[in-house]
Amino acid sequence: MRRDEILSILSSNRDELQGMGVESIGIYGAAARDELGPSDKIEVFVEFHPDAPIGLFGFVDLRLRLGELMGREASLAEPEALREWRRGYYLNDAIYAVRAGAGIGAYAE
Repeated sequence: MRRDEILSILSSNRDELQGMGVESIGIYGAAARDELGPSDKIEVFVEFHPDAPIGLFGFVDLRLRLGELMGREASLAEPEALREWRRGYYLNDAIYAVRAGAGIGAYAE
């Protein structure tokens, strides 16, 4: 699966994702570098709306739904939850598909 296809899937499902509390969402790692192997998970980062009541079940539901949309397992992380000393490494190549306050497909490389 190519990077642009993943970003397109996320962007085209913006309304559904926002309904699940998502404010911003994007990809990082191999998917963002367009180096995704056949058995790799798609690494997705998410920022939730501050008023969204997201708990463990909501987080897991989102991860499973992303896997359904993309047809492959997704790994989901909140940037703040990544260890600070590794956050830059993980998110250095991050690309937003949906960004708070931006239109659909407002990719930020």
